[in-house]
Amino acid sequence: MTDDIKTDDVLIPGSVVPAGLLIREITFSEMCGRYDDAELIYDPDDMANAYEERGTPWEVLEDGHVKVWWPDEAG
Repeated sequence: MTDDIKTDDVLIPGSVVPAGLLIREITFSEMCGRYDDAELIYDPDDMANAYEERGTPWEVLEDGHVKVWWPDEAG
């Protein structure tokens, strides 16, 4: 398992990253829906910028728990 993810690395479900086991990508509209469902205030432009700069977030399984992981995070 590597400690650094490069932008040219291919991420696919089932891959292992420092944060855990990749389950699936979270689409932009799904992420916005999660914020809406939780009644959180956010700027869709900021969310779009996060996707552009940080990459598409993933659901990962870590220690038996599912969490959101962005590819620019170490773990």
